[in-house]
Amino acid sequence: MSKHSFDVEIACKVGANAAAVYEYIRYWCARNAKAGKNEHDGEYWMFCSLQGFTEHFPYLTKNQVRVAISKLLDAELIKAGEFNRASLDHTTWYTMCEKSHDDVLKITRRCVKNSTSMCDFGTTIPIKEHNLRTKVKDNNPLTPFDEVLCSYPVIENSPDLKQVILDYVENRKALKSPIKTERALKLNINEAVKLADGDPNVMKAIFEQSIRNGWKGVFPLKTNIRQAQAEADTNPFRAIKRQEGRA
Repeated sequence: MSKHSFDVEIACKVGANAAAVYEYIRYWCARNAKAGKNEHDGEYWMFCSLQGFTEHFPYLTKNQVRVAISKLLDAELIKAGEFNRASLDHTTWYTMCEKSHDDVLKITRRCVKNSTSMCDFGTTIPIKEHNLRTKVKDNNPLTPFDEVLCSYPVIENSPDLKQVILDYVENRKALKSPIKTERALKLNINEAVKLADGDPNVMKAIFEQSIRNGWKGVFPLKTNIRQAQAEADTNPFRAIKRQEGRA
């Protein structure tokens, strides 16, 4: 079982919740500094969504995490950035403010390499980054799933479809059946392309159907989206609305 702890001095300044979140951010910045990755502008960063924070801190709500991070930013203990490759990926990155960097460098020398690392400040933190990343076949460094999506022109040219697929990936995590590999994601996308005959609107409806019903895969639409659209276009009431500018 994971043990969470925090610096009492920091807790007195920003509260216990923010202090616990601070230790988590500090740990990952230190680990990334040690590994020499996620370096931008001469600083080492970690990135995590609100959902990712609540997975690590199940006793905190998203709003509590949001407030905790806001307190840390206001207290200038951390700072935020955005270094995502995909324009639609708005996951926030965090690093320590300058006055905290010495602490980070000290921690890098004390972190061990096993699957649940105990830093000397007493916090057991699982080795897990909460983001849409997975290992590729040749064991290259972690690769964002959004790079997989960019390899499909039908997805790259449809921001709404791309967002729905990312939502589908997140929903699979919520169902305790996460998509763990690029191959698994591609199989789902290829099946949706086949079922939709390459139509991005139909693909979007297929993934939305899976999210809505809590399905782990993608399946033919129960409602024919093209037929529904055709019926809507011939509906006399919609025609009147279009004429009135209300459609």
